[in-house]
Amino acid sequence: DLHRLIRRQRQMCIRDRDDKVFDYAKKARGITATELKQTVVIVISNYVQYAGTTYSYSDGRSIAYIALSSGTSQLTRFGNVVVHEAGGHGFGRLADEYYNSNSGNINNDPDALLEIIEWQDRGYDQNVSLTPLHSKCPWNFIFTLPQYQSDYNTVSTIEGGALFAEGVWRPEPISCMNDNRLYFCLLYTSP
Repeated sequence: DLHRLIRRQRQMCIRDRDDKVFDYAKKARGITATELKQTVVIVISNYVQYAGTTYSYSDGRSIAYIALSSGTSQLTRFGNVVVHEAGGHGFGRLADEYYNSNSGNINNDPDALLEIIEWQDRGYDQNVSLTPLHSKCPWNFIFTLPQYQSDYNTVSTIEGGALFAEGVWRPEPISCMNDNRLYFCLLYTSP
């Protein structure tokens, strides 16, 4: 799939592909190196399969690689994958909220744990928490809003996210970052 293909290319030290994509994007009117740091570049592959991945850089640039999915379900529809990859990861700087029930605890994977901490320090992945405590999660402000009980009561800390079943919490049971539905957590629409 596209994930494996891109991973394999990167492992073979073909890292200049992203630089070529960014250079090409700068040919668009109004896109300078500075503007590019606030831009999501979308690369659509003619490969017909459900696949997508986004690479974000700490300076704000990102590239969403998306295959032409012919799927008809919410999970596999091309438009939904674009919204998840480019909108959620690239523009929103959000982490995945899905996981496999056999994926274990993030605390058993020090590299993944450190990666989340580092990205959160840069302002990314604010939709996942490494603690279930409302007072310490990235979206802690929402629990103190006067309208929390009436308007935002679906927001909590729900275990499972960032590809791990345990040790990571997300703000709502469902969202685009969980299963590609065209809905982002109320957290991202709050005042």
